[in-house]
Amino acid sequence: MEKIKKISIKTYLYILSALVILVSLTITFLVQNLIGYFEFSDLYKSRFSDFWHQPHYLIAFLNYASVTLIPIIIIFITANIFFKKIIKDSLEKMNYVMENLIENNLDFEMPQTSVTEFQTIFETSNKIKNELSQKLIQQWRLENEFEHRLSIMKHELKTPITIAQGHINLIKIYAQKGTKDNLIIDESKIVQNNIERFKNHIDETLQLMNDKNSASALSTSWSINSIGNYIQHNYSAIFSQHQKNLQVFSPLSTIEDRKILGDYLSIRHIIDNLVSNALNYSDVTTKISYEIKQDKLNLLFTNDGSPFSKDELAHAFEEKYKSVHSNGSGIGLYFSNYLANKINASIKLSNIDDKPQSALTLKITKPFEPDVISKP
Repeated sequence: MEKIKKISIKTYLYILSALVILVSLTITFLVQNLIGYFEFSDLYKSRFSDFWHQPHYLIAFLNYASVTLIPIIIIFITANIFFKKIIKDSLEKMNYVMENLIENNLDFEMPQTSVTEFQTIFETSNKIKNELSQKLIQQWRLENEFEHRLSIMKHELKTPITIAQGHINLIKIYAQKGTKDNLIIDESKIVQNNIERFKNHIDETLQLMNDKNSASALSTSWSINSIGNYIQHNYSAIFSQHQKNLQVFSPLSTIEDRKILGDYLSIRHIIDNLVSNALNYSDVTTKISYEIKQDKLNLLFTNDGSPFSKDELAHAFEEKYKSVHSNGSGIGLYFSNYLANKINASIKLSNIDDKPQSALTLKITKPFEPDVISKP
């Protein structure tokens, strides 16, 4: 937009005053000359028997009238032009701006004016407009994110249900075979724990949804060993039911084990998703190992299924993306990646020796010396 040269109202008044004086003097001078020319014309002289000694009332009236009325008329005309063309125009523009701001209609172009005082108001209004726009965009994003998380919550609730179903099936098998009661009791406890987890899962997800900083909101109680134990305890039986093999890394010694920095619930969501994906897309074997490099832990989820396609590697973390082989909702990896970003972690998909691998990188309390690679 072309910038308009701005002039203050005070300067406008100075210009108008000078213009009124100059125009008034010029017109008065011309009118006075015309009156003088008329006074000494033969037409006017013929009205008097003694031109030089008789009073000239008409000429006197015209002289006084020209000196008085001409400046008043000039002031009226210039003031009318100034207020109608400049002040009124600026006021109408200001009213236009205020109406749009009041109605939250922020998709309008901010007008400009040549009057400095009004232009200052428009510039301030433009800042207000930009602030409101940013707040509305932020509000829209929060509302959109809230809706996304509600849909994601439905997907995340499936994990404890799947685990419970797997162990219920084991209980049925043990009961049919007449297996000892202690095995049935152990499986029942797992089912009970996952039912309890299912009941609490909605509150946990809502807590994640309302939390602005997931990395510091909840206690960080994961360690390398607790992750291994969690996966082994909750998923070994499910893999067995599907005639598949789950290999989890061997536990570390108490001295070597390290705490993991990050929100407990977020990490559990991510692990559940990556293990479930490995279960669904592996042929037989899924291997879970780790690498420790300085202050970072890389959890590696490798299976013997088909390698990731180029399309999957490029779009796997996009919302609602589903590969041709997927029967899921298309939001599991998207949400896991979202949570990973929240806790300063990361997820990477790759093919290692033509085998699909998902790597979850987390921060740990202290680096190992030297770097460590796990052995199942």
